[in-house]
Amino acid sequence: MARRAAVFRRSVTRSSDRRRPLPLRAPTTDVGADASILNRTEFTRTAIINGVVNTQAWTIVSGPAGVGSTIDNDPNLSFMPTVPGSYVLRHTATNPGGSGFDELTLTVVAIVV
Repeated sequence: MARRAAVFRRSVTRSSDRRRPLPLRAPTTDVGADASILNRTEFTRTAIINGVVNTQAWTIVSGPAGVGSTIDNDPNLSFMPTVPGSYVLRHTATNPGGSGFDELTLTVVAIVV
């Protein structure tokens, strides 16, 4: 019975040969089209997010009430305005690579009785 010779191979990897991880990119978000509702009616919307997200928030950018307020920290917004007017709502998604946001205008119409 013939013996087989063992073959040993050694490989050397240079640091320049190693694959570097891709940098983390800022997420993108899509909140859909503008909308209109009656005053004291619940408005719901789900933000579509692409990318890795660490934090997110819906905020009131402009409007007759609550400007600067964070109204939800979830992609699924539930908001019941009590003051008629036009609101600009922004959804922002953030990770270490940066932030992305999208806005919509919500027109709140007074209920006439």
